[in-house]
Amino acid sequence: MVKKAAQAGRKAKLSRSQIRDNAVKLICTMKYEEVTVDLICRSLTISRSTFYNHFKNIDELVTEYCSIREYPQPDQSIWILSAPTAYERLMRGHLSYVIESDKPGRLIIYGIYLKICLTKQDLKDLAIIKRMKKLLLPLIRQAQERGEIQNNSAPKDLCETAVSVEVGTFLLWCISGGAFDRKKTIIKELETLYNPRRDLRLLPQRHTAPAKTRARRHR
Repeated sequence: MVKKAAQAGRKAKLSRSQIRDNAVKLICTMKYEEVTVDLICRSLTISRSTFYNHFKNIDELVTEYCSIREYPQPDQSIWILSAPTAYERLMRGHLSYVIESDKPGRLIIYGIYLKICLTKQDLKDLAIIKRMKKLLLPLIRQAQERGEIQNNSAPKDLCETAVSVEVGTFLLWCISGGAFDRKKTIIKELETLYNPRRDLRLLPQRHTAPAKTRARRHR
């Protein structure tokens, strides 16, 4: 009786955000297509009715999780702005998307993109894509104004193309099961697009996010 009462209390205390975040942690340990509502409910000790009171299905839960994440994260913003050149700030802006998209897990993101493709939903409608463009557009303008990239297309058009290149590369990486180095491929494709000055090309040591241990030195 005590155990049942405790479980009932736990059910009552789980909020929408708690169900969402804990379900995503479970999904990250499995193949996306193998996860069911029953499995989530058993894992979180909640009833099916509790789940469906908050979400229509698993796709909605995962899509919400990805859409509400802040982009870029505060520590990533510092990393982007601390780059020594406008071009490098631009590339770090792109790579912050790579870092952020790694957090939910490849299979989760792939599941979302697959659903988008099947339903013919426009990727432009995704909140994270809109935030990505908002971040990159001023960085592209600055890099052009300083002569650090030699592609002089209209900044808005260049931003649209760059985002399409990055998202397309990521989708291919998901489909391939992570068979190639996504970061290196994105850098290569973007450098072809942006055509930066020769002295600014291929700076892999600076395109790597700072280690946590390095950040602790400033505390």
